Amino acid sequence: MRIYGNEEKLLEDIRMFMSFPGSDSHFQIELAQPIMSPEASFKSLKGEKYMFKQNIFVVLQGIVDELEMGNDIKGSVMSLIGYFLKTNECQITNTLDLVFYPEEELNQLKKDVENAMKVRLQYPVLNVLVLQNVPAVTKVSSVADAIERIKLLLSPHPNDPDYESIHKTLETLLEKPKVQVYKKIIDHLEVLLAEFKNFIGNHPSYFLPGLNGPPRVRLFDNGKHKFVFAYELLNEMERTQMDDAVIKKECPITGGLETIDYDKLSNMIDVEEIEFIITPIVRTKHRAVFIPHQNGKYCIQIVDYFTELIREMINVTHVYHGLDVEHKSIIQHSMLVHEMLLFSDQKCRFLDIEQAIGLRTQFFKDVDLLLPRETRGGIRQISKIGFTVKDAFRELERLGINETFDHRYVRFHAVMQFRDMVGKKDPREKLTMTDFLDLLENIQFCCALKDYSNIYEMIHKHGMCSLIPHLCRFCHDEELIMEEEVENKIAAVIQKIEEKSQGDLFAPSTSK
Repeated sequence: MRIYGNEEKLLEDIRMFMSFPGSDSHFQIELAQPIMSPEASFKSLKGEKYMFKQNIFVVLQGIVDELEMGNDIKGSVMSLIGYFLKTNECQITNTLDLVFYPEEELNQLKKDVENAMKVRLQYPVLNVLVLQNVPAVTKVSSVADAIERIKLLLSPHPNDPDYESIHKTLETLLEKPKVQVYKKIIDHLEVLLAEFKNFIGNHPSYFLPGLNGPPRVRLFDNGKHKFVFAYELLNEMERTQMDDAVIKKECPITGGLETIDYDKLSNMIDVEEIEFIITPIVRTKHRAVFIPHQNGKYCIQIVDYFTELIREMINVTHVYHGLDVEHKSIIQHSMLVHEMLLFSDQKCRFLDIEQAIGLRTQFFKDVDLLLPRETRGGIRQISKIGFTVKDAFRELERLGINETFDHRYVRFHAVMQFRDMVGKKDPREKLTMTDFLDLLENIQFCCALKDYSNIYEMIHKHGMCSLIPHLCRFCHDEELIMEEEVENKIAAVIQKIEEKSQGDLFAPSTSK
């Protein structure tokens, strides 16, 4: 929790990490739970708004969330609707269909649901002849009746034929269930299901696999480069009977995750015939959000894989605490093997998640066998009034970071990172423990990256220099900063530190 500061920021990070289509299914979230993914839509280069079909279910879940209902039933109703939506989502599992954002239809559905709910709750004696699609109030005389009625309303999920998830969720949410509570749940559920089933039946193209209309391809934008998946472009060109001979010749597909730069496409095909849908690459504080690709699989950029690997070595396994030269070379060799394996294909920016998990698992298994198990303990708590750069110096020395990396680089990055952090803060805002953890993490990351030159260079080539917590040395005036220049900068900073060592560098030390 210290890494995020508070529970709200942690939950926000988790929610962002779940923002890819099919995330609930991928992470095997309880079926009788609300869909966790946030709503997401994308604009094309032509200004049209699109969304994944899976995300329509997210909107339906959101409609229920915004309804006013008693706290005694809302959790249960949300969970049961989640079960219904996930059951219907099974029809488009492993698909990657982008459709026009049906804004008018969804807004109308929201109004219909709100109106139907008002009528049902205000006039419970009305039957379906008075208000179309709203079933009559169900008579429930026991808890068993309620469970059986819910089963009749909800088709079983293919992975839950006996409704075990529903039983489990209701038992958790309703500690002492009363018949009247179940009746209220069913009243709401019947109204919502009637409206949702009607909507799904009237718009089958949104809820079944397959596309019509012009070719549409995701255009990934990482800030500096724009590119597309070659396989996705070819699939859409084939679907719409476009001539794809040039693409097949210029970018033969071997592994399935090859990409083509958008700038090159204009010389190869008529890009105006294709709807390119701008798809940002999203990251949480420590993880890249998974990107869907073929057959229900997911991937991340290779560069993200390496930066996450380094940060896990810093935050989880504490690899860089007091490494000697021999053990440091072991880490460098293991990383080099990874680099040779993953950077061999220059046309492939991405790595399948399953492959990434396998590589990561093997990497840490090797590290665990080869490195000593000594640790320097966790990072110490800072003073209530904040911390100074001197506190960072002392903690880095205690953790053995000065032993692992050249102490001059450690101090250089400590000073630079501290200045950047203070510069971004409101002068009235004090530095927190989360800031201290971020500072120490970024210092270690900068020092480690210097040892992994191929990874550093690939970060730059892929236009992802924002992942580096300091100025990318390849970006400085578009030229490589020579090692001598770096040494001179470090020497100058260290000299200033030593000159002021008897006085205050930034503020009096507050470390206990």
